[in-house]
Amino acid sequence: MVASVLPYLARYGLDPADVTLVVYGGAGSLHGPLLAAELGIGRVLVPGMPSVFCAFGGLVAGLTHDNVKSMQGVAVDSDTTKAQFASLETSARQWLATQNVGAGLLETLLEYRAEARYRGQSFQLTVTVSAEAAKSGDVAAMEQEFHRQHERLYAHSVSGQTGH
Repeated sequence: MVASVLPYLARYGLDPADVTLVVYGGAGSLHGPLLAAELGIGRVLVPGMPSVFCAFGGLVAGLTHDNVKSMQGVAVDSDTTKAQFASLETSARQWLATQNVGAGLLETLLEYRAEARYRGQSFQLTVTVSAEAAKSGDVAAMEQEFHRQHERLYAHSVSGQTGH
């Protein structure tokens, strides 16, 4: 479990001492403190009736669906990017129409993201893309957000180099 949590904390630049581990499910309160101690997390939150909390979360959680398309290359152009995001949105709306939620659907939220990396980098950084940038294919805005997030997480960026 530690091997799964540590990379997540590192990827998002989180210090284990600054977070609270929330445990739930049938054995969360048994394993949570052991995991927290091994990770260096000082606070563990165990909700009342954690197994009910787990089941309740499944009942009230929002309906989610991820659509993904790969665009590989050194640089991507605006028209292709715009078309890919439009295709993903169409696919997401078609999927939602098949879910028979009827009047139970309170809101629809589309989130746009892109994964990018510098040339030679072995991992991608996921950045949020504004709806405006996605719909217009504003690659420059996406690159700017990539550099900003890279700077925030890794304390450096190479703004002259295009992410891909």
